[in-house]
Amino acid sequence: MTVSQPPLEPMRPVEQLRRPKEARSRRRILSWPFAWGLALGLSAGALVTVVAAVSLFMHHTDTVRIYPTWGGTYAAAVKRTHSRMDIDAYEVWLGPLFESGVSRGHVITIPLGWSTEPRIDWNRDMVVLRFDPGGEIRVPTAMVLDTR
Repeated sequence: MTVSQPPLEPMRPVEQLRRPKEARSRRRILSWPFAWGLALGLSAGALVTVVAAVSLFMHHTDTVRIYPTWGGTYAAAVKRTHSRMDIDAYEVWLGPLFESGVSRGHVITIPLGWSTEPRIDWNRDMVVLRFDPGGEIRVPTAMVLDTR
């Protein structure tokens, strides 16, 4: 047995779709005040980024202790190099002693884990730096003498 279906309705004509009229603005998409504000904001952001990067990665050097020789013309200065983004590094500067300290000379980096207070022996041929864990660094005196 079949069920009868209702009769189909005739097709209606399709209405044409109309595009809505585009509302055109007389105002430009990128106006001058907006462009100036964008440029000013980008420049200020770049400036702040550069200043922050330089201040974070800049090293500061402080003199921890000065060990003068018997004559007082030469000295060994232990200096600490500090950076906000890195651990402190220590160096020994061997050179002429001025009123402001040892500003130039032979620089030796102290290895990590060694004491920052060396025992220094000034000999005729060699400057010997001895550290607590048994480390020893020898520097020829010719490297320390100021030839300027």
